[in-house]
Amino acid sequence: MKTQGWLFAALTSVGGVALLGCSPSASPCTLADAHGGPALGSPGTPYLAIYYYRQGSQTGACADDPTDFAANIFEESYPTSANGPKEVAWTPAEFAYDVNTGAPPDPSRDPAVRGRFTDVSVNESGLCDVEGTAPGQQEIGGILVTYQFKRVQSVSTAAVQGTEILADVAISRGGCSREYDVLGLWPPVTCATTVDCNPLPDPNHGHRNGSGVVPSLPVECNTGPILGDGAGGGKCFFPNASPAGFPYLTQANPS
Repeated sequence: MKTQGWLFAALTSVGGVALLGCSPSASPCTLADAHGGPALGSPGTPYLAIYYYRQGSQTGACADDPTDFAANIFEESYPTSANGPKEVAWTPAEFAYDVNTGAPPDPSRDPAVRGRFTDVSVNESGLCDVEGTAPGQQEIGGILVTYQFKRVQSVSTAAVQGTEILADVAISRGGCSREYDVLGLWPPVTCATTVDCNPLPDPNHGHRNGSGVVPSLPVECNTGPILGDGAGGGKCFFPNASPAGFPYLTQANPS
């Protein structure tokens, strides 16, 4: 899987500084839950994700050209019996509301993409793997859309706590199928300048509260073609993120 190459480059150095010089503590495998559903009356807080088209992966009859795009991903995870690895349910933004009732996402019902952590604790690289077990499907505009999260890697160190994910995702629309390398950040934050992305309160710039992004992750106000709103604003995201090499942690894991 290509994301392993990104992780090796990004987790070993940022600007030439080693990041994994000491073993991470045995943090539990975790993700940033959406905390939504009908009982709460809202879809919760999703991951903001960029889907990077994997060149050459297209199969079948496709009416349009493949492109990179941004979309939200909702997530819920559930503890299993005997303290085993957690089960996970992903809800892509396209599936976020029931097409018949307009109800917000509820991963306890379909459509949702099912998976499970492979372990209960973070590995020596500060990562936890989620392997997909069942795709999610929904008919949208008369076309059957299928998402399969083949594998997700969560940065589950004490400093990041599952707020950053990488994923290998296959999407089919009718007879057209494509694969994507996905980078996700939680929570999604709208911005006009990079000041809006500051994780710490900045009252001098009118921000009584921080952005909500954990301080360990390097983010800036991304106003480019994927995340820009067309009016000069955008979303807080990793700078210069691309499949060739993603920036991840900006400091070494604590010993």
